[in-house]
Formats: sequence, C-alpha cells, structure tokens
Amino acid sequence: MRGHHLAELDPLGILDTDLADVRPAELELSRYGLTERDLDKDISLGPGILPHFATEENRTMKLGDIIKVLRRIYCTSL
Repeated sequence: MRGHHLAELDPLGILDTDLADVRPAELELSRYGLTERDLDKDISLGPGILPHFATEENRTMKLGDIIKVLRRIYCTSL
C-alpha cells in the first residue's frame, strides 16, 4: 500500500512529485520492532507471506530477501 513512496516514479527527474521526501512509518523496520540485524533472520513462508515462493525444499526466506522481492514487485526499480 505504501510502495509508491519508495518507487522511482520519475527516473528522468522531469516532474515535480509531492512524494519526494515522504517515507511513511509503515516502511521503517523500527515500526515493527526490527533492526538491520533482523534482515538475516529466516521467516516462514506461507499463506500470508509470499505463499507462491514456498517450495517443498524451501519453506523460509531471509527477511532482507523478502523485502527485496516486495520492493521489486511494488516499488518498480528499487
């Protein structure tokens, strides 16, 4: 829901967007009690967290990798 605040919506820099300096609290790790150290933690994949990425061999992903996938999906070229 907030990915557009991180997305590069004007890669050429020709438009003046009102989102340039906006970073909602929902996009900060600290909002969820997390820090940079938590990016290496394994997260179980399942119904609510990237269910299509779970396989028989791989039922977890690192939090940092999950964030990268979500940025690629929802924030275009980050």
